[in-house]
Amino acid sequence: MGKRILVIENDPGIKEILNLILELEGFEVMDLKHAEFSVSRIVNFNPHLILMDILRPGNLERKFCQSLKLSAKTNHIPIILMSTLERLIIDFRMSGANDSILKPFMLDTFIETIKKHLKLAPKELFASE
Repeated sequence: MGKRILVIENDPGIKEILNLILELEGFEVMDLKHAEFSVSRIVNFNPHLILMDILRPGNLERKFCQSLKLSAKTNHIPIILMSTLERLIIDFRMSGANDSILKPFMLDTFIETIKKHLKLAPKELFASE
């Protein structure tokens, strides 16, 4: 099995496209809506990377991202934020995210960003594979 990527995206069309792109690249994908995400679900899936869409200005995604980065169980997981609004990405980078992708994105840039962070992930994350 390939490396696991968790996609947090509410738009069904975008989620389907992201899943297809990632699966074609050889990744195992699990997707969640914003209302479904929780630390326990993330720990159970044990992703190598999280792609999180930013819905709107506010604190929900920021607090969730911060909680993942503060938890010993999840702080090693790279988080890449995605949004159509550049100001949200800049604002949410302060939440501890590792990188951001502005939508719409170029496919090669999207894949390159993901692969860059998978190479940076701690080696102990992959020890059980």
